[in-house]
Amino acid sequence: MLRPRLLIIAVTSSALTAAALCFADESLPADDGMHSERILFAPENNRFHKTISVPHGQRLTLQFQPEHASLRIQVFNHLGEDLFANRHADLLYRHRLSLTDSDCAPCAIEVAVVPRHQAPAALTLLSHVTDCQREPAFCDADTALEFARRTEQSVSPTDISQRFALAIQQWQALPPSIEKLNAQFLALHAAESNAAHSTAFTQLANQARQFKAWPALAQIQFMQLHVALAQDDTALTQQYLHELEQTLAAVQTTASHVFYTLSAQAELVRAELFLHTEQLEKHAAALVRASAMLDKIDDVAQVARVLNGIGFLHRINKHLDQAAASHQLALSFSTETTDLALQMQSAYYLGVVSALRGRYFYAQSLLARAEQEALALKAPIWQAHITAALARIAMELGSVQESEVLYQQAQTLYRLSGASRELKTVYLNQARLFSLQGKPDTSEEFLRLAQRHLSDAPLDRRHYSETLAEAHLNAGQCADAQHALTSLTDSGSVNGAPLLTAKIHLCLQNWRAAAATASAAVNQFTRDQDDLGMLSARFVLANARWKEGFASEALVIIAAATHSIESLRDDLQRDDLRRQFLALQRSLYDLQLQITRDESPSDILAALQVAERFKARTLFDALLRRNTPVRNTEVKVAQLPFADLMTTTLARLQTTPANAVPSGEQESRSLKDALSQLPEGTALLYFFLGSRQSYLWELSAGHQQVYSLPAEPELHDAIDAYLAQLNPQTGNRDALYQSGIRLSEHLLGSVAPQLNQYQNLVIVPDGALHRVPFAALFNPQSESRLLLTHNISYARSLSTFNYFSEYPSNPQAPTLSPEHILLVAPDLAGGELAAREAELAAITRAWPTTRPPRVLAGPAADLAGVTAALTQPFDIVHFASHTRLDWDYPSRSLIALNGDFASQPDSQLGIQTIRDASLVAELVVLSACATAAGKNLAGEGPMGLSRAFFEAGAKRVLATLWPVEDRATAQVMAQFYQNLLTEHDEPTSALRKAQLSLARNPRWNHPYYWAAFAFYGNPHAF
Repeated sequence: MLRPRLLIIAVTSSALTAAALCFADESLPADDGMHSERILFAPENNRFHKTISVPHGQRLTLQFQPEHASLRIQVFNHLGEDLFANRHADLLYRHRLSLTDSDCAPCAIEVAVVPRHQAPAALTLLSHVTDCQREPAFCDADTALEFARRTEQSVSPTDISQRFALAIQQWQALPPSIEKLNAQFLALHAAESNAAHSTAFTQLANQARQFKAWPALAQIQFMQLHVALAQDDTALTQQYLHELEQTLAAVQTTASHVFYTLSAQAELVRAELFLHTEQLEKHAAALVRASAMLDKIDDVAQVARVLNGIGFLHRINKHLDQAAASHQLALSFSTETTDLALQMQSAYYLGVVSALRGRYFYAQSLLARAEQEALALKAPIWQAHITAALARIAMELGSVQESEVLYQQAQTLYRLSGASRELKTVYLNQARLFSLQGKPDTSEEFLRLAQRHLSDAPLDRRHYSETLAEAHLNAGQCADAQHALTSLTDSGSVNGAPLLTAKIHLCLQNWRAAAATASAAVNQFTRDQDDLGMLSARFVLANARWKEGFASEALVIIAAATHSIESLRDDLQRDDLRRQFLALQRSLYDLQLQITRDESPSDILAALQVAERFKARTLFDALLRRNTPVRNTEVKVAQLPFADLMTTTLARLQTTPANAVPSGEQESRSLKDALSQLPEGTALLYFFLGSRQSYLWELSAGHQQVYSLPAEPELHDAIDAYLAQLNPQTGNRDALYQSGIRLSEHLLGSVAPQLNQYQNLVIVPDGALHRVPFAALFNPQSESRLLLTHNISYARSLSTFNYFSEYPSNPQAPTLSPEHILLVAPDLAGGELAAREAELAAITRAWPTTRPPRVLAGPAADLAGVTAALTQPFDIVHFASHTRLDWDYPSRSLIALNGDFASQPDSQLGIQTIRDASLVAELVVLSACATAAGKNLAGEGPMGLSRAFFEAGAKRVLATLWPVEDRATAQVMAQFYQNLLTEHDEPTSALRKAQLSLARNPRWNHPYYWAAFAFYGNPHAF
């Protein structure tokens, strides 16, 4: 991940008056015209409100000084604009605002305090009025400065520079003063490149020494320190660090809050220097000293900044649990402020660490939030950091094209920001991206670009050599990978990459060396609480031990890894976090299944048990958890010592529930119970696609058998070849038949002799098989389509099938009432579906009552009306509409209601709204395009609309695998409801007969028109 600026230079503050901070010299007296008002806050009331007006021709200066608390300040003018929004403190550490009569006619001041200690919180409000007729030059200069500060976050960098230049020009006409020094500092602070102004900072430091304004000098020196650190100038950094420490000795006696804030930041700089020189003990000691100062800082914004610095260094040192805890606390503290930039930075840092820990979807949500805040702040350097982080996540999730586009955007943003140094990390990641795609020449080109930007720092050299080694490894160049890792880094750096070293040994078939280094990696990642790294290392270790001939030991290693996955799965509260974490670990389950089959070929259920652990686990969790409240994992700012807050946060991150993982015996018993409940004439065809070999289980109440299938790549090619011919507009009918026969032989050839004894087939697909219409495939023995002889339904896993099967038909159920069916038919932008009215009329005719079903159509089919209706019980909920699928971000997929997707996306029915519904429905019918499709997540299947309805509470869903034809759909739906409601067929039988009816119609007999309809969930009547 990219390294943004570690040290945040806007030092807000608090504790002392302007006189105490800035006028330590007797020759600079405090302003006698300053009016002071002190407010004490009771524990139950932490807010202060005041209305003010500024007389004509005068200028009012306000300063806010908290005690034992932090401030949230808002000053609203008569237009409702917050004049204090996103304002950082000035050189003098003041919460300061300058107002004219045009600003305040009147103004409302709203102040909320955030107590930090047990002592009573207080606020001192200082105000001073300047007569602009007597002091026009000061008023003009202060007006120009205030205008530049208020617009700093809303204009381009060029405009910012021009406005501050105008303010400086006004101040130059005035005699030397602290306020003049402050204006110059703010102008430099607003500049895009602080490095270009190092000489100007030196001049400011000299002026601050003349005034003996030690806190102001300390902040200027901190800026110098930041510039030197950003330039990787270690000698200059150490020089400025020494000068800052000398100044802080003077600050400690006059401004203790400033002392602790800057001292903590100085310790972070020292810790980073120790880290770059690999003095790890000194690095750790500096972090401890920085942490110890947090309880002595009143300002929560400063606490958040220090926490982000601590978290950043933990991340660089690969202590990811401590990094995550630090940034989680920083984000919580930042939300107690009005500092949008700080909230953005905290969300970014937490997003980066979450990605490193494998929580990619959570990271994406945090980075999306940070991106919106960066856009609002017009901060291109942070937009670049965020875009680069999103590009890395897309690469890890396999979204190659998206990653390429994002990296190009990040490059552009870095160049616009003048941050060419950051390009080295982008180039390294692009080299990795193209090596993963099997494009070594392009990867090598980006490695050369990165090398041009490298410094002599050990970390830079390590990152380069590791990326080069990884590129060789991805190309199968094992010896070159080993050479790259060992020749371009010192021994300490090699030891810092034991996982990569183990992978190289595995590639070279040095099994013993691979096992030894993988074991070291497991220990390192376990110590650092790096979940993703630990699991990857265990995979390599198990593979190496298996290759050495120690299969039993390999299974023990994998069992420990899968136990960790299950524990993490239970501890991750959001379903999207669970899904992506499990998907990333597919290789572990694949390896475990291979070894289990090799070691116990006759134990059919043992291998099935491994496969079942991987299938739709988060959907099953969601079903079990529907009525269970989720515990709150947010960390709130509290009046606790920092050590207690960190301990609590770490505990939340690391908790493993006591009963999270069922025993192997419990799982085996559960599988046997589920299989024994299968009705006669029903079989589950359970697929698992493996990288070296795939498997099919034939499962019925009295018979279980497992068959070997081709590896996933071969099956994937056969599936693609079949689906490519399926569209009648672009495909060939003969080619479709031949490719269908080949695919059927691959998938069903081994089980073909057994199929005729089953009337009902429940397909449990895996991977690309979720796209395959099994009703259109053939029995390889008879070459007849499965549709002719079998009722077909689908399940995500054996566990979910068993869950839905626990809701059998109730023969004592009362007669359906008129409103046991809900039909949703919104007004569709771009025109109605031509055959939809006929479809709805046919459904109504089939309904076995004299009163019509409940219909939401026209204006009634808006988001409010539909979500309200979904809270009521129905036997059937039928949607006749359009859909929009988002293949990259499944949560953005929608069902059209009134309005259109482009102009009114928030008024459509989204996946999250569906999931949140307390749905009571036996059957949901999605008569729209591709409602069973979606981004396919390994093990979980498509993340689409049909799944969302199961999570909401539906027991059965009838959906479509691809975009369907309007008129053909209307005929299938009409016949389906006729069979279901009039003929009283079971749902799967009703669907099969409807599909057969269409398949026998010469106009619609192509499989494209009838095979898209798929039934999921409980296949029995209700």
